[in-house]
Amino acid sequence: MLTCPKCHLEYHNEETRCVVDGAVLEEVTDPRIGKLVGGRYHLDAVLGEGGMATVFRAHHTVIHRTVAVKLLHPHIARDHRIRERFAREARSAAAIAHPNVIEIYDFGDTEDGIPYLVMELLEGDPLRKLVERGPMDLGLAVDVATQLLRGLARAHDLGVAHRDIKPENAFV
Repeated sequence: MLTCPKCHLEYHNEETRCVVDGAVLEEVTDPRIGKLVGGRYHLDAVLGEGGMATVFRAHHTVIHRTVAVKLLHPHIARDHRIRERFAREARSAAAIAHPNVIEIYDFGDTEDGIPYLVMELLEGDPLRKLVERGPMDLGLAVDVATQLLRGLARAHDLGVAHRDIKPENAFV
């Protein structure tokens, strides 16, 4: 994560200067590493960041399961519409029981009011990395597409629309 040393705005993309005051952005380690979320999920490392949330590798301190914890960015979490959409995402994803859809274990708010979502931790790479390697073998491409479509079909059977289908959100 990058942050402005003057106004403390956070950036999660390729920006190098603050859009507000032009200061050079500085790399910072996420201060949430090492914290406990929901009284039982210890945040170990950042797995990825997007415009709305950060995903952490974490472990459940009671049952010792490694999980992924998605936390909304604090400045986003203030918007009640986004909070409701995040909660709807959690409920919808949890309702879909399918081998090609990530499993949701838990949902709640941190002690300081930031919504979080706990899900299974997948091993592998986002489809984006596979695509960037160059043309895929036809058999592999058909297999990946079939699995993606099966997961989406299950969601659609339950009236759930994904709304953000992209290679970064598919895991291989």
